[in-house]
Amino acid sequence: MICVRCNKRVCKTGDVCEACRTKDWRKRNPKRVKAYAKMRMVRDAVKIKAYSKIANNDYYFGGNRIKVLERDNYTCQVCGKNKEDNKTIIVHHKDETGWAKKKPEKNNSMENLVSLCVQCHMGIHKPSDKVNKIKKYPELLEQDDSEYRYPKIRELLFTKRNRLGTLEKAKEELSKELGIAFGTIDHYLYKKKATGLVQIANLGGEDA
Repeated sequence: MICVRCNKRVCKTGDVCEACRTKDWRKRNPKRVKAYAKMRMVRDAVKIKAYSKIANNDYYFGGNRIKVLERDNYTCQVCGKNKEDNKTIIVHHKDETGWAKKKPEKNNSMENLVSLCVQCHMGIHKPSDKVNKIKKYPELLEQDDSEYRYPKIRELLFTKRNRLGTLEKAKEELSKELGIAFGTIDHYLYKKKATGLVQIANLGGEDA
């Protein structure tokens, strides 16, 4: 017998296959479906988290995510920070064929993947947002002979630190004054001139 819904063979008696019958039941009982899903999220939390990591690694990075993180020593290849600096390290596609671009084919080769912290990753995908905010304060873009990209911001933060006692308080105050997120101010403090899209394009590495 053939299912009247999907034209697949029906194993049991009736005109509708088990898959279509289950789909109909779920539509009629959304509250029970939601309650069961919520219960599973608690009951099987460890199992779901482990499966998600494996699935995401395979789907988004061709199984190379952990290899790239290990190759880069779990360190951002732009600013040099890692987990010890309370930075979340992720893997980025240099040619931007990752899931966000929804391209049919992704280049998941080791040479095309690089480890970045969240802030550096955001700077690549939304560079104009940060640049526009800083351009409101052109004096903060002045350069010197140091290795840092925002020496004036560093100077301002250290001056505030001397007055307030800690860098954390200095960042909080400057964040409020400029209307820039605390994490972004922290990133500007350590960002070096060599960082940016050009450096990302040149980053590579041998297979782990």
